[in-house]
Amino acid sequence: MAPAAQATPVTVVIPLLDDRTGIGPCLDAVLTQEAETSRVERVLVVDGGSTDGSREIVESLRARDPRVQLLENPARFVPVALNLAIDASTSPVLVRVDSHAVIAPDYVDVAVRTLDRTNADVVGGPMRPNGDSAIGDAVAWALSSRWGIGGSRFHLDGESGETDSVYMGVFRRTTFERYGRFDERFKRNQDDEFTYRVREQGGRVWLDPALRSTYTPRSDFDALFRQFRGYGRFKPLVVRSHPSGLRLRHLAPPLVALAWMALPLAVLRRRYAVIPLAHLAAVAVAAKPGTPGWSKRTRALLTMHLGYGIGFLRGLAGNPDV
Repeated sequence: MAPAAQATPVTVVIPLLDDRTGIGPCLDAVLTQEAETSRVERVLVVDGGSTDGSREIVESLRARDPRVQLLENPARFVPVALNLAIDASTSPVLVRVDSHAVIAPDYVDVAVRTLDRTNADVVGGPMRPNGDSAIGDAVAWALSSRWGIGGSRFHLDGESGETDSVYMGVFRRTTFERYGRFDERFKRNQDDEFTYRVREQGGRVWLDPALRSTYTPRSDFDALFRQFRGYGRFKPLVVRSHPSGLRLRHLAPPLVALAWMALPLAVLRRRYAVIPLAHLAAVAVAAKPGTPGWSKRTRALLTMHLGYGIGFLRGLAGNPDV
């Protein structure tokens, strides 16, 4: 479809680090976007030193489509990648897409229309996880469950409206001029920190379920634990910077983690076993006993809760650097 005469120029930024299976489908979806109200003029893949063949996939696509450019990110972390893309782009709109996500054909068009309609500073859609294995399916279920992530609206495919944070994020360039760029201290949770900062200074963050994408979650429990431990580590730093962002759901995992750490004391006092065993029973029931994948869903919930909780406690104790 030919671009409309007044189509808004857009730059897509994709932070990348060792995602050989995801980057190809991700780029294919970006490069075949509809062009009614938007025009993808550049696709900046910002690589943190991939060694698994991801770069070669990007290079092959760049040879076929000059819009694709590969930038180096020696620091490796996502906020640095995003800031490098902000510096390299001149488009009025910047769209973040994660390498393990596949956006719908109208994603960028819908994003531009939503920015124009709402006059928001940041817009985004819900996270819609789609597993690629039995464990991945269990993790996808947990990520879409209130037991997995509390009441976060972008995980629950909520209604359109103002919100605290969104998945990935679409930004006006003027948003960065007004509120600053991504804080590179936040190697995780940099998107939460940024949207909290925008809202505290009078800006608007808008969730629109019409922005459709799919996300491939972790497919092994060790990787899932490390992911959520990283999220937990940086949450105290986010809360110290933006106390308005604290929610009760953020405190539940560290309290549960403390209870599990005290479980060995049950040898002396049985009461120390009450909370961890109650937690285990609760997540087992939440995972719907008797249904296919029940044990893996139970393990996914436990892994997310304990990973986040242990990370949160470490973040409280000092520097969350990873």
